Amino acid sequence: MVALACRALELNFRAEAIVAATINAAHAVSAAEEVGSLELGKAADIVILDLPDYRQWPTATGVNPVATVVKRGRVVVETETGRRGDVPFEANAGCLTTVLLSTMRFRAHHGVLAEERTQGQEFLVDVDLEADLRGAGQSDDLERTIDYRRVYGIVKDVMLGTPQNLVETLAETIATKILALDRVTAVTVRVRKPQVKLPGPLESAGVEIRREKR
Repeated sequence: MVALACRALELNFRAEAIVAATINAAHAVSAAEEVGSLELGKAADIVILDLPDYRQWPTATGVNPVATVVKRGRVVVETETGRRGDVPFEANAGCLTTVLLSTMRFRAHHGVLAEERTQGQEFLVDVDLEADLRGAGQSDDLERTIDYRRVYGIVKDVMLGTPQNLVETLAETIATKILALDRVTAVTVRVRKPQVKLPGPLESAGVEIRREKR
């Protein structure tokens, strides 16, 4: 739209076209108090361009200059090569990495039976989290990936924390805390009880949940 304004309307001052597409457009739909400009109290919707000068944006045709998109304060798109446009604009489209932490073992006192609370038992926890980690893979930079130690710490704090009746509660709490981490878009959590007492042989009983960031 900005490029069209510069060409069709022959706006030489390109900043004028950008203003028309942002704050003026917000005024037109009576949304200027919430969006349209960077001001305290407004929604943090920001597009960061991989260009030497923002005024080149309207003429950057045939390429994708978008480097980062922030929606409501969260990064929803982060590209490494926005200037060449060879990373899809859609957030995380086909570029998710699954980080696995398997069979974490904890002895804890969760359960509804008195002996579970007093004697405790072993719990096994698996976490599969999804995130766009292209930046880490391309840069070999620890700061751009998910630190396994932080994820393990979350699981440990929940499992060794306040005793809960249900493994469903444990899984839900773990998933909620992991989803709050930067870059994580979805998580699957499995919590199993290998020593559960049932009238027959089995390897374990437990739950598996999947939660996605909205």
